[in-house]
Order: sequence, then C-alpha cells, then structure tokens
Amino acid sequence: MQYSLLTVFALFTAALAVSQQEHNEWVKRQAPSTQNGPPLSVAAMTDANGNVIEFDTAGVYLDAKAKGL
Repeated sequence: MQYSLLTVFALFTAALAVSQQEHNEWVKRQAPSTQNGPPLSVAAMTDANGNVIEFDTAGVYLDAKAKGL
C-alpha cells in the first residue's frame, strides 16, 4: 500500500499537534489504577457507577445450564 507524500505529511503534523503535556495527561489517565482496584492478574469488570471491581463467577446466571443444555 502506497501512501502519498501529502498523507504522510498530514499524519506527521497531526502527531506533532499534541503537546507533550496533553500526551502525558492521556498516558496517566490510561494507566491502570491498582491502589483501590483489583490486581491486574485477575478478571475485572465495572459496576453501574463505573468503579472497577473484581469479577465474581459465583453470581453469574448460566441460562444454558438452567435449561439443561
């Protein structure tokens, strides 16, 4: 796949348009928060309030198992 010079220039200028401070804020926001959340090695999900909680399989309703499939 060939890119035209204009396409490469547009991508390069878009990458430079973001300041270093904005980039660092985005990286900090995307970093996993392990202080009050579950460890990174376990399954996790979000609750209705957006909090990350550890996934508990004990409360999962298994419809196929209930129907005997």
